Amino acid sequence: MRYTSILAAILLIAGCKTNMNIKISESDLAGEPKEIPALLDVEVPGCSQPEDSRKESEALEKVKKMIPEMFGNTEFKECYTKGFESFAQFQIPVSIMSNGKLAGDNVGVYRKEGVVMGFYVPKSVARNLAILEKENMLEMTFGVIVDYKNNGNENITAEASGVYIDDKPYVIGEVAIKKTATIQIRSSNLLSDYLRENQSWAVLKTK
Repeated sequence: MRYTSILAAILLIAGCKTNMNIKISESDLAGEPKEIPALLDVEVPGCSQPEDSRKESEALEKVKKMIPEMFGNTEFKECYTKGFESFAQFQIPVSIMSNGKLAGDNVGVYRKEGVVMGFYVPKSVARNLAILEKENMLEMTFGVIVDYKNNGNENITAEASGVYIDDKPYVIGEVAIKKTATIQIRSSNLLSDYLRENQSWAVLKTK
């Protein structure tokens, strides 16, 4: 019976959607390297057991064990339902690599010469993700969403590639970010797969 319930939980979270939500500003990327908190939402079929809503679902219990293995220092925040989807939310550390040095075990956002903003996924995270998928017979989509505020003194013009900006797809194209403006940058499925294999990608390049 126990084996059957574990297998059911595994099958329930197969193909789950995982999104990392990061909020940063131009002053973060222009300043010293640091670590900031970000939110990670992991899709689950439900937050509680159908027969007793006071008890966590088996899928949620499993995700709460898996995520610390993947990202290290994490904190479970809540499980919530939005429309017909349920998500387990965690707080995880993200590195701001304003010195261009891509290192460490945290997912990061970086800046270096010629790059306004790039995404970084360390090999350790990609490796743990692959191991967890294989061991638990599941496939996880991994997306990065960045809310970026230009709180600098100048407008920014950059070349965007492989992302959606305010829901508009950019294969390669110019984007203008005015002073005080906030844009949302979302990785495409192709970019997410690329990051898992190659660790970094320059999302916004200088013009």
